[in-house]
Amino acid sequence: SEVYHSARRMANNKNSYAPSNIYSAEMQVLTRRIKEMRRSAELTQREMAQRLGKKTHTSILKLEQGQVRVELLELRRMCRVCGVP
Repeated sequence: SEVYHSARRMANNKNSYAPSNIYSAEMQVLTRRIKEMRRSAELTQREMAQRLGKKTHTSILKLEQGQVRVELLELRRMCRVCGVP
């Protein structure tokens, strides 16, 4: 998916992406796209969390608000849950 491949490019480009900085412009774009992807799939945060095997929706909320970093494998799972190849 576009979201997944964008994240991979950011991770591979060490000059423009600082993995520890969750407030970078790139991470803000990524978290916004994740939220858009979830909404396009017509899933609530709670539904997405359940499909990812999480106990509550809090992790999705924090991710979409940019409070936590998204791991690449978790992003791939989110894409699959949302039906994005």
